[in-house]
Amino acid sequence: MIPFPAAAKVLIAGGATDMRCGMNSLALKVQQGLGRDPHGGELVCFRGRKGDLIEVLFRPKARSLMSPCLNMPTTCRSTASARSTPGAA
Repeated sequence: MIPFPAAAKVLIAGGATDMRCGMNSLALKVQQGLGRDPHGGELVCFRGRKGDLIEVLFRPKARSLMSPCLNMPTTCRSTASARSTPGAA
């Protein structure tokens, strides 16, 4: 089970949707067809042509990279060195 916030809105897309669509295509349909932000934290349900399948698009709101819960390394050491050989293209 995938947990989602209790305050999340559930949107049901009207009409039939091609179930061969990937998540990026569904996100584009949400953005263009419904005029909503696909990264807005809403659940969007798409129905298949026969009515026996559904696809649910849920992308939680993105966190800022400056969030305190992300532990970023302070230093980075590289042991790799670049060498150039004469005549190599």
